[in-house]
Amino acid sequence: MRTNVGCQNATAGTVNVDLELFDAEGTSLATERMVLPPLGNDQINRIFQGFAPITGYVEVWTPTVTGAFYCYGSVLDNTTSDPTTIPPM
Repeated sequence: MRTNVGCQNATAGTVNVDLELFDAEGTSLATERMVLPPLGNDQINRIFQGFAPITGYVEVWTPTVTGAFYCYGSVLDNTTSDPTTIPPM
């Protein structure tokens, strides 16, 4: 399996989105930053690749005061590429 995280900017300005990766026990593994252009989107593929195999989760937030965004996760089967969308919780 491989895990991706994508985010969409809901504003007309640039938004920074910070992502922190955790293992299942809540230990912080790494942080990433996504810079989203106005009304743009981006996706980080295989976000847990350096930690595989692992069960984990990602927390997202923005330091941009006027920022508004939406993020999702997707898990794909490496053999078939069948995706499963993981909505935010």
